[in-house]
Amino acid sequence: MRSAIRQLQSQSQYVAHSGVRQHTHPLDPATSTRFAPRFGYDLSTVRIHHDCSAAVTARSLGAAAYTIGRDVFFAPGQYAPHTPAGQRLLAHELTHVVQQAEGTHGQSLHALEAEAEQHANTATTPAPIHRLRPLPEPAQPLLQCYRVPGSLRCHDVVDWLNANSPYAPEWAETRCTYDFNGGVQTRSETLRDGRVRVTARGTPSATVGVDCPIDRPEWEPTDRPNRDAEVAAWQAMRATLDAHEAEHRRIGQRWRAILEGRFRAVSFTVTGSDAADAMQQAQDRLTALQQQWQADAQAAQDAIDPFRGAVLRCP
Repeated sequence: MRSAIRQLQSQSQYVAHSGVRQHTHPLDPATSTRFAPRFGYDLSTVRIHHDCSAAVTARSLGAAAYTIGRDVFFAPGQYAPHTPAGQRLLAHELTHVVQQAEGTHGQSLHALEAEAEQHANTATTPAPIHRLRPLPEPAQPLLQCYRVPGSLRCHDVVDWLNANSPYAPEWAETRCTYDFNGGVQTRSETLRDGRVRVTARGTPSATVGVDCPIDRPEWEPTDRPNRDAEVAAWQAMRATLDAHEAEHRRIGQRWRAILEGRFRAVSFTVTGSDAADAMQQAQDRLTALQQQWQADAQAAQDAIDPFRGAVLRCP
């Protein structure tokens, strides 16, 4: 997991949010003009922090930069919007600003970080000009930053994970999503009273795909005398954690086959006041079935959680 995302639950958790608007400034006009068309939003409400307070917090998080709502905080020397490296980092963080403004509900950390990296990788490429929209106010500010702080000692890592994991009490998550490809065959008939009956049946060509990204923590201890032993302890813990998450992926693959079988075996009849009404009912019925199937698949995943078998045995 390249980012740790959690809701800000109190002012005492790493970020003194009460001072978040102090010592800030907006993007300069040239930088705003460069990045606004890339996202389609007016970025004038974004606030940049790179003072001593922001630097201290960034270092405590082991981050080059991190984002909370419309506020972007930078470690010392990291805010450099007129250099290629600085533009890349800023593009990454502005993506998180937009993600929070638009809402991140239901999106995996992997997907959020992949989108941010996509914008970062094209930061120096001119973007087409679009009509800019006002940036929405985020419904719930989130902390988005990189990895477990490397400055933490091994014995402090567990406390940090328990306090910051978005999947607490667990440290990782595998979230499987299913795509239903193809449709069903429908046959309609008009009844004597003018109503329309639609019969829907599955087809042998219908398929279901599955994607099971794993979000898990990364930690690279800073150089110190026992670093190798700490890395070995972390890797041993991760091996256990990864084995559990791999089981989630196997469950996802098994349920992919189950859902595909259900999709192909669909058979139901609906009756509507006219053809349009009957077809809408058929679509709603199919959607409800697919949602129930996915809930069944998720229940199978939930059955092996919460997992507390990953233990970090510090040297």
